[in-house]
Amino acid sequence: MIARYFSTLVAIFALSLASSPVASAAEQVTVVVGQGATDLEHLAAQELVSQFKRLFDAHVVLTDFVPDKHQNLVLVGGPQKNKATREVVGDSWPKLSEQGFILRSFDTGDRRGAIVAGDSPAATYWAVCELGHHFGIRYLLREDIYPDTQPLKLTGLDVLMEPEVKFRAWKTLGDGVTGPESWSAADQKKLLGQLAKMKFNQIILSVRPWQPFAEYEFRGVSKQSAALWRGEQYPIPRDAPGRTAFGTADSFVNPDFAGKQTHEEMTAAGIKHVRGIISAAKRLGMSVALELSPLEFPREFERAIPGLVAVAGSKELAVHPGPNLKPGDAAVRDLVETQLRAYVETYPNVDTLYCTNTNAGSWQKEVSSIAEQFNKQRGPDSPVLTLRRSGASEGNLGVLSRSTTRRQSKTLDEGLASDVDHLSVQHTMLAELDPTIHYLSRAAWDKSVMARSAHDDFFATITGSQAVADRLWLGFGHIESATQLTTEKDADFSAPSPDMLLKHYRGEPAPEWWTELNEHYTQAMIELYRSHGAADARARPLLFYYAKRSEYVLEYLGAVKAVRAAAIAKQAGDNDAALEQLEAAIESLYNAIDTLGDVAQDPSDRGLIAALNAYAYRPLLAERERLSESE
Repeated sequence: MIARYFSTLVAIFALSLASSPVASAAEQVTVVVGQGATDLEHLAAQELVSQFKRLFDAHVVLTDFVPDKHQNLVLVGGPQKNKATREVVGDSWPKLSEQGFILRSFDTGDRRGAIVAGDSPAATYWAVCELGHHFGIRYLLREDIYPDTQPLKLTGLDVLMEPEVKFRAWKTLGDGVTGPESWSAADQKKLLGQLAKMKFNQIILSVRPWQPFAEYEFRGVSKQSAALWRGEQYPIPRDAPGRTAFGTADSFVNPDFAGKQTHEEMTAAGIKHVRGIISAAKRLGMSVALELSPLEFPREFERAIPGLVAVAGSKELAVHPGPNLKPGDAAVRDLVETQLRAYVETYPNVDTLYCTNTNAGSWQKEVSSIAEQFNKQRGPDSPVLTLRRSGASEGNLGVLSRSTTRRQSKTLDEGLASDVDHLSVQHTMLAELDPTIHYLSRAAWDKSVMARSAHDDFFATITGSQAVADRLWLGFGHIESATQLTTEKDADFSAPSPDMLLKHYRGEPAPEWWTELNEHYTQAMIELYRSHGAADARARPLLFYYAKRSEYVLEYLGAVKAVRAAAIAKQAGDNDAALEQLEAAIESLYNAIDTLGDVAQDPSDRGLIAALNAYAYRPLLAERERLSESE
C-alpha cells in the first residue's frame, strides 16, 4: 500500500512538472521502471536519467507509473518486471539469453518512445549503457566523456545484442605497489562501476598466502602473515620527486589499511576490504571468482609440516611442498582443505574458486583430487572449485607506457575462432589501457569490430576529429611497437623491483634495441602532443596525461642510458666521468618522476612514483654518494 501510494505521488509530481511553465522550454522524458524491478534495474533507470539530463535539453522524470499518453517514454526492463514493456511488446518479445538485450523504438499511437531492456537485471543495465554509447558517451576506466547536448531522438532504434564472449573478467588484487593491491575498496568500487558500463560481468580476486585476507589455524599454528606489497614500505620524504601527488602524506599506503599495525588489525581491515569489493561487484550483477594457489601457504606453516620449502620469488613469504613431500601426503592435503575452507567461510558469496597449480608436475593429480572432493561435498550455495593455469604476468612493463590493442585483437580473433567464451584482463596500471579495454568491450559483443574500427569509434568520438584519431593510431602504434620490442628483448627491463635501475649499472655497451625503443617513445610523444592541441577540449586532459606519460618514459630511458655510461666510465677508471653520468641520471630520473607527479590520476600512478623513489631514485643517490666517497 505504501509503495503504491508513493508511486501515485511520483506520477502526480511528474505530470504536474510536465504542465508547469518552468518545464515547458525543455522536452519531457518519462523513464518508467517496473514496480517489481530489482535494485540493479532501479540503478539502470537512475543511470539512464542521469545520462539523459546531460545528453539532451530535456526534463527527465523517473517513475513506475505509466502515463496514458506520452511522446517520449523510455521503458527500462523486460516484460517480466515492467508492465509498460509488457503492454507494448505483447507477444513479440524476442528470445534472448540471460545476457541479451534490446534497444527498440515503439509507437502505439498514444505512446511513443523506446524499450531499453534485457532478460536479466544485468542485461538491462548494459542496455542502458549501450544506449548511452549510441548517443555518443564513451566510457573510460576513470570517467565518462559526454558529447555536446543534442536533440532528443528516440526513433529508429532496433538493436538486439548477444555476447560473443560469455565471461568478460577483470582481475584485481594481486600483489605489487603499482597494481590493484594499492587501491582502496572505494577506488575499486568506482572502477567496477566503469567496467559494468562496458559490460564486464566478472571479477577475479587474485590473493596471495601472506596477504591479510583470511585467517585460519592448522595443527596449533595460526596464520600470522598479514602483509601488503610483500611487506615493503614506501616512505615519501619532503624532498622526493613527484611529492605533489601525495598531498601531506609522508608515505604511500592503501587508505583501507592506514594506521593498521598488528596482524589482527591488518586481517580485519583486509577482510573488510575484500568484502567491500565483492559487495560492489555483486551490486552491479557481476559474478565473483577467488583465485589462489592451493599448494602455497604462509611461511609460518612450515612449523606444522616439515618439508615445506620457500616459494621462489616470494621473498620467502610463502612455502610449498618440497622434494621430500610426496603427492598424497595427508598433512599437505589437510592444510590445503583448511585453507580453502577458510576462504569459502570468509567470503560465502564468492561464486567460483580458481585454483592455480604453481607447484607443477606430480602434484597436479593431487590437486585435481582435492578439487573433485571439494565439489562433491560443497553445499548448494558454495562456490565451484575450478582448476586453471596461472596466466602470464602483465606487470613487468608496468613502469613504461604500454599498449596491446592490436595484439589483443589477434588473440581475441583466435579465441573466437576456437569458441573460447572467456576473456580476462590482467593489469597492473590503468595508464594507457582505455583504448584497449574499449576495443575488448565492443569486440566481445560484435565479431566485426576490429582494433582500428574500435580505435576510431573511441578517439574520433571523444576528440571530435577523425584526423586526430588517425594521428593517435600512429602514436599508439609506436607505444605498441615499444611494448612488443621490450617484451621480446628484455621483459624485465624495468620491472618495479629493488634493482630496477642499478641492474643496468654494468660496464658493457648499451644494447642497440635501446635506441629503437627510445625512437618509438619519442614518436609517440610527438603524436600525442600534436593530437592534444587539435582535439576537442573534452579529450585534452586524457591526451595530456598520455603525452606526459610518454615524456616521463623518455626521461626514464635517459636515466637508464646515463647509468650504463657511468658504469662504463667507472670500469675504465674514470670516476669523474662516472660521477658526471650519475648526476645526469639523477637529473633525468628526478624529471621523470616529477613529470608523473604532475598528472597522477589514481593509486597505481602514485604507487609507481613510490616505487621509482624507493627502487631507482634513492639507490641512485646512494651510489653517487658511495662513488664520491671513494675518490
